Amino acid sequence: MRRAEARKLRFEIGDFSRVRELLLGTTERVTFFLTGQDVEGMGFPLAIAAASYLVQTAGGVIQSGNGSWMIPDGKEVTILGEWPEET
Repeated sequence: MRRAEARKLRFEIGDFSRVRELLLGTTERVTFFLTGQDVEGMGFPLAIAAASYLVQTAGGVIQSGNGSWMIPDGKEVTILGEWPEET
């Protein structure tokens, strides 16, 4: 991969240095398991809201799926970075 392509990919998926920084002090992990039907309905927003509450209370970062990293931002979340989906 050429340097310009690498920079473009890093811009598209975010800078994971902030994610690494947030994970340094992590000692525990909480997981919400959702079925396909839950993801299409209200399960996903409820899981993100619960995860946001836990992160606001105890610190850390929210990971969704295999590569989306978020932090709470008021009543929303800010995406710190996303790995491209595998094809």
